[in-house]
Amino acid sequence: MPPKVTVLMPVYNGEKYLREAIESILNQSFNDFEFLIINDGSTDNSVSIIKSFPDKRIKLIDNKINSGLISALNQGLDLALGGYIARMDCDDISLSNRLLEQIKFMDKNSKIGVLGSWVKVLHKQGNFIDHYYVKHEDIKANLIFNTSLAHPAVMLRKSIIDKHKIRYDCNYRHSEDYELWTRLIDLTLFANLPKALFHYRKHENSICSTESEIQNKNAVDIRLKQIKKIGLMPTDAEIKIHLTGIILKNNDAVKTLKEIEIWLMKIKNANLKSGYCAKNSLNKILFNRWHNIAYANLRNNNGVLKIFFQSPLNQVRGQLKIKRYLLLLLKYIRIFFIKPDKR
Repeated sequence: MPPKVTVLMPVYNGEKYLREAIESILNQSFNDFEFLIINDGSTDNSVSIIKSFPDKRIKLIDNKINSGLISALNQGLDLALGGYIARMDCDDISLSNRLLEQIKFMDKNSKIGVLGSWVKVLHKQGNFIDHYYVKHEDIKANLIFNTSLAHPAVMLRKSIIDKHKIRYDCNYRHSEDYELWTRLIDLTLFANLPKALFHYRKHENSICSTESEIQNKNAVDIRLKQIKKIGLMPTDAEIKIHLTGIILKNNDAVKTLKEIEIWLMKIKNANLKSGYCAKNSLNKILFNRWHNIAYANLRNNNGVLKIFFQSPLNQVRGQLKIKRYLLLLLKYIRIFFIKPDKR
């Protein structure tokens, strides 16, 4: 009888944290799984570490040649026997209740095909919880700006993968998960569990500058694809505005903020016509981005606050709006009215 879950973990020269990652899976409170480990031509002690675990649930595929992460992932999808596929990375940690929590949710919600969770990010400058959007429509709307799930914390429904012959696209190196979500989002429902079930290690300089350029280019292509689904064909100038970071240059903060407002309103209005994203969800995503940019640049020029409050992007309801307003006003008061104590 096939296992309930396949835990899929590619490994390439991952000896530093590999033992801890493997133990976190073997110590799960749910145990009806196969642990499919794809060694992708490692030249360190990774294979020896894997073989040191005498657990029959481990299935080691020992590739002698390094073919890359995407190839290893697709090989895993081909070999997986479980009804669910849980992703795992060789330097991260799954909390002991991760599989059980995700399986319970997937069993109760048969229309959900992709399930993530919040994650605790382990960073040398301090750990923090990454709070992803929980509901499908919010996740879908957010894809125009960024990936909406932590890839190694995701569980997939294999029947969806098989039905639509889904595989990772080798043309999107370093953004293969983001690209996959933009295809699956139109085929099945997504969700994130609002609890941290996973510890994700954030490494500095994990990819070289050349690879980073590839990642950035691929991510731009993916965002552009999502924008087109909404019904827009952005100009080069609009693409540049869409990709603008949160922190703006001091001299251009107000001017750039106005340009961002025009672009975000264009997205909002295009979606009203196409209906690709749920109206309230997209409005929330746009409002959050609008607030985050205003908040990050309030120190640059007090004209930012006026632009923020006068914008039609603020047409959202509920506690979210109140909370964001209060955060912005408190920062404004601290900057412009509370002088630092000179001692």
